[in-house]
Amino acid sequence: MFLLKFKYAFAIAMSIGFMLAAGCATVPGKSLQIGYDQQSGAGEWPDKKLEEQFREYWFKRFSGLIEDAYIMESSSFRELYSLTKYRNYVQYTSRSRLIKIEIHDIQKVSEYLIKIDYAMLLETGDVKPIEVSAADRWVYSDGKWYHVIRDPFFPT
Repeated sequence: MFLLKFKYAFAIAMSIGFMLAAGCATVPGKSLQIGYDQQSGAGEWPDKKLEEQFREYWFKRFSGLIEDAYIMESSSFRELYSLTKYRNYVQYTSRSRLIKIEIHDIQKVSEYLIKIDYAMLLETGDVKPIEVSAADRWVYSDGKWYHVIRDPFFPT
């Protein structure tokens, strides 16, 4: 009986070791390539945690981890829109491969609201990658940064 428990524990320990060695336990988004527009002076994050959240959010969106990305949306958005509606709105991102994000500008709108202008280089299956310009807003609430998605159903 003891030998059986030992073999089971050994197998679990080995599995965890292989996962760590393979990088399965890495922090999402750490490998996401982010560049900075040197002419605009972009690259000064007002909070290191915001930079980490930004990386993690886009990593999750393009990795198909929609439920995990949904949790990173602002609470006001999640109160209005279900995970199903969100999944339908953002499903296109898992069909593309995010190559790089280049930050053009980071604006501190207020102490609790940051606007980030950037461009994404995407591989969509076409002959060459395409560049898509975008702007994100992030709100600080309850000690954490949350993505503020543009309202998909009532755009302004």
